[in-house]
Amino acid sequence: MTLQPPPVQQPYVPVVVAGGGKRTTLRLVAQYADASNLAAENWGGAAATDADVRQKYEVLQAHCAALGRPYASVLRTYHFVPTLLASTLRSLSSIPTHSACWPSESSPPWSALEQFEAIAADLALAN
Repeated sequence: MTLQPPPVQQPYVPVVVAGGGKRTTLRLVAQYADASNLAAENWGGAAATDADVRQKYEVLQAHCAALGRPYASVLRTYHFVPTLLASTLRSLSSIPTHSACWPSESSPPWSALEQFEAIAADLALAN
């Protein structure tokens, strides 16, 4: 398959594999991916605690060693949703509530940034 126009990244578009399945997903990361993405949700390998993440990375390291690939050559990322905190209950009640619509096939990637900027502006007005 040939992409036209060709990708800007050279020599190829980096491959990111999300998930943390110990037998298959992390083995495929070690074999093919440029980056691994874990998350607390099931789709992201259910890596909810530090211990979970460490265990997943130990498995990835073993798969890399078995394939002769340097473990450090895999970019390791973690998906999370930011949490807004307040120092007092009063300041918490003054923070406007928002519902964010995360980017999907029907919304451009920068829409999340626009939503966060709107939330930040509201927070600045509330304080």
